[in-house]
Amino acid sequence: MAQTAYAHAVPVVRLEVDERTAFIGKVYLYFLLSLLTAACGVMFGLTTMVLQIVSEHYVLFCFAEIGLLFGAGRLMHKPGINKIVLFGFAFLSGMVLGPLFYGLIAMAGGSPLLIYKGLALTGCIFFGLTVYVFVTRTDFSYLGSSLIVGLITFLALTLLYFVFPSSTFDLVITGIGAALFSGFVLYDTSRIMRQLSQDQYIDGALSLYIDFLNLFLIILNFVSGDE
Repeated sequence: MAQTAYAHAVPVVRLEVDERTAFIGKVYLYFLLSLLTAACGVMFGLTTMVLQIVSEHYVLFCFAEIGLLFGAGRLMHKPGINKIVLFGFAFLSGMVLGPLFYGLIAMAGGSPLLIYKGLALTGCIFFGLTVYVFVTRTDFSYLGSSLIVGLITFLALTLLYFVFPSSTFDLVITGIGAALFSGFVLYDTSRIMRQLSQDQYIDGALSLYIDFLNLFLIILNFVSGDE
């Protein structure tokens, strides 16, 4: 439905420089707002009552998060509603991170240092990859099919890890995940610059948020494994 709604829209790459700049500004504004919304979700998820509810029904909340993400694909073309979906998904994903953050803080003796470390590393990697795409103007759209294959492989290896856990296997999966979601950052940043239309800034912001979240979880797994 979203693709049909934008079928006759002009790609941003064909617009004037000031219009492209305004579009990219909107994408990254809503991306940053989604990160702030997720942070609010984390704080809410760390409250005693909510933390207990999410922990007891963690699988249910994960399915709700996935369902909302799939639903977002059908609502991205609806002005107003797409913003609600973006921030709703960001807030819910932050809530789901609550039990993970609680465990990491407890493991670090009550300090959130591990989380800050993971966030800082993720931010540096994300920023570096973004700047690289904008400066070099390289088109990474060719990565699309390879990233899908990589994602399927990554999910299969992750499921296999739960059956045959080992520190070496965990390190391999972490390395593959870091490379995979770094590739998604390159691909989606390039897609935002070349393929989206002027009205699809929420679509772009959601893509970047998902890339950042997945990369953050991979980096967080790496830094926590060093402790």
